[in-house]
Formats: sequence, C-alpha cells, structure tokens
Amino acid sequence: MRLTYENPEDVGLDPRRLGDVLGLVEEWHARDAFPGAVFLIARSGVIVAHERIGHAVKVPFEREMTENAIFDVASLTKVVATATSVMSLVEQGRIGLSDPVEDFLPGIGWKHKEVTILQLLTHTAGLDAHKPLHELGGKEHIIDAICKMEQAYEPGTRVIYSDLGYMLLGEVVREASGRALDLYARGHVFEVLGMKDTLFNPPKSLGDRMVATEMCPWRKR
Repeated sequence: MRLTYENPEDVGLDPRRLGDVLGLVEEWHARDAFPGAVFLIARSGVIVAHERIGHAVKVPFEREMTENAIFDVASLTKVVATATSVMSLVEQGRIGLSDPVEDFLPGIGWKHKEVTILQLLTHTAGLDAHKPLHELGGKEHIIDAICKMEQAYEPGTRVIYSDLGYMLLGEVVREASGRALDLYARGHVFEVLGMKDTLFNPPKSLGDRMVATEMCPWRKR
C-alpha cells in the first residue's frame, strides 16, 4: 500500500483533536523532554500529519531534524527484529518454543539449565536485566559470559525484562538459520515488509539522516 496525503476529515478524524496532539508534542519539546522528534499520523493508508520538530543532533554540533530522519530504535529491536526472527524460524519448524536453549547454545553453565526459548522471549529465564558487558571485549566473550553467569532467580518464577536474554536469542537465530541476526532480519523481516530504512549498523552514507541517541554513562561517549 502506498500512503497518500489528505485532510483529517477525509478519513473521519477530528482536526481539532489532531491539533491537540500536535500541541502536546510542541509543549513537551519546549519543556526539553526530548531534543527533537518526527511524527506521522495516518489512518486507512492516508497520512494526515507528518512533521518534524527540534534537532537530530545537539552535541557536539547542532543539526536540525528532518522528516526522513533515521532513529536508533534501541530496545524495540527486541520486538521488531529479534522476536520476529525467532517466530519466523518457529513457523519454519527450525525452532520450537519449548526447545531448551542449551540445544542451540551448548556452552551454558547455569544452575537451572532447563531454560526454554519461550522463557527467553518472555523475560522469565532467570537472567538479570543487564550487565556492563562492553567491558568484556568482543561478542564471543559476551555470549560466553552470559551463558556462564549466575542466574538471578529460578526460571519461570519471575519476570525481569532482560537485555541479556535477547542477546542470547540473537545467537539462537544464528545457530538455527546459519545467518547472523542482522542478515536474517533483513532478508526475512525488513525486506519482506518494505522497511528499506530499517537496518543494523547503518553505513556512513546515511550519516546525515541519523539521529543521535544519548551520551552513554558507561562508555563516556
């Protein structure tokens, strides 16, 4: 479906309420709740608002936001790429939700080894929320460290939103498909859905469209 631009009334939207929404965006930007934003509102394939506000970069230089800006979706990667890729492989019969994680990552040294793919997906695998894993160096060291760290609770008894579990799921995708998560997601999710500006590790050629994320307190950059 190709989106078109029309008036709110054409798709049954109240322009006054739409104005209230846009006013809130402007108000919170003025309060420094965020440095910049792009918002697009559509219904039934019709775009009724598509505007930008503020800056894409403020430090160490300023660059105004553009309507075609590309944002770091951060933890939305879990649902946009990782979980979707896992479920694609479930659909193909290459992963089962009840499969033990150890079937794909045999180096696991957890006390409770019966963790399943479903428990990783639902943040019930016993893992901590996060760790400063960047201090370990390369990716292979990080995955090995997660597989050997002490679990925070017995799997299935609590829900703790965990970056660590989804890092392991990325490796499960690699083991089940033979392709790294970024490549698998590109070929089986992003390209299929026409998400041409959604990608891992964007090239420098897209630099002018990239929006700064944050000053990382761990990495000091």
